[in-house]
Amino acid sequence: VNKYSLKPSLIKIDVEGAEQMVINSGLKTLRDFRPVIVLELADVLLRRKGTSISEVIALLGSLDYKVVDTTAPNMTPGYRGHGDFVAIPVAIYTP
Repeated sequence: VNKYSLKPSLIKIDVEGAEQMVINSGLKTLRDFRPVIVLELADVLLRRKGTSISEVIALLGSLDYKVVDTTAPNMTPGYRGHGDFVAIPVAIYTP
């Protein structure tokens, strides 16, 4: 982002269980630009990296993002143990 002066409005993360590491390494970008994040999460893959869906969702929540399961938007995200999610900055979230 810094090297090319990017201002992302959307980020897609699909890294087979390393999502929390990617989010942690991009904290400045997430705080500065507040992009919408599309991500695929699978508890079985996250646990191999020492984390879980609930921890990734909690991390995004601590950054003031609302996480929604795209196939069950009215359910608590992560209840299925896997899925496609959208993390929306709370400032622009309208249910």
